[in-house]
Amino acid sequence: MSSSLNTVLRRHTRSIIVLLFSTALIAIVVGHVRAAILDGNRELHAYEAAQPCSAAPESPADCIWQQEFTVTDIYLTNARNKDNSAVLIAEDGTERETYFSSKGPVLLKVDEGGQVTGTLWRGRITEISAHGTTQETTDAPTDVIGGSLAFALVTGPPALLVMVTCVWRLIRHTEPKPTRGMAATLGLAGGLFLAGLFAALMVDASFERFGVLLAVWAGLAALAAVTVYITATYKEAAPGAGTDENN
Repeated sequence: MSSSLNTVLRRHTRSIIVLLFSTALIAIVVGHVRAAILDGNRELHAYEAAQPCSAAPESPADCIWQQEFTVTDIYLTNARNKDNSAVLIAEDGTERETYFSSKGPVLLKVDEGGQVTGTLWRGRITEISAHGTTQETTDAPTDVIGGSLAFALVTGPPALLVMVTCVWRLIRHTEPKPTRGMAATLGLAGGLFLAGLFAALMVDASFERFGVLLAVWAGLAALAAVTVYITATYKEAAPGAGTDENN
């Protein structure tokens, strides 16, 4: 693999630091998935099972209440690190700044001063509707398990390969420099990370669609593995590749 990968493992102290970092990352992944499985989508299920309120709740309640709002200060953006937003004004004059992960469909159709129907649950505005369309806010309950599994798929396998590579390097500390096998394994870790990231961007990270996400990731991971193998084999057979190095 490239010399930049070799430099990661060239010094033992650097290998130890990378090993500790990758181990900590795996611990975070395991803890994140464990918490999601134990807690599950409890909030999402509670929201889906909530019944309409018989009267306007005076405090946050588990029932669902809908009321009219006037929309103002609409802010739409294409920036990934910013949310779209709008200020919703109730009939009593109360203003509530509300955030959205996307620009539509409601925010794209409503004008400043227009009316929307807001859905409230546990004191939060979870969605707005107007002109026959509905749009969730960032306060709406989400699929916790699907997101956690996607996070584990993106970060878990690469971190595990990095950890294995570092242990391999430390066990063979007498070697003057990392072998091609070590560099190839580290390169595969990078390829798996990109595969997981690309798969997560292509497929919605929900529990119901995790099988599709896993299938896309598997295909990309196989492509990454073949690419790393061909690259490592080509360099090993190339003229002037240097002295023998064990895999």
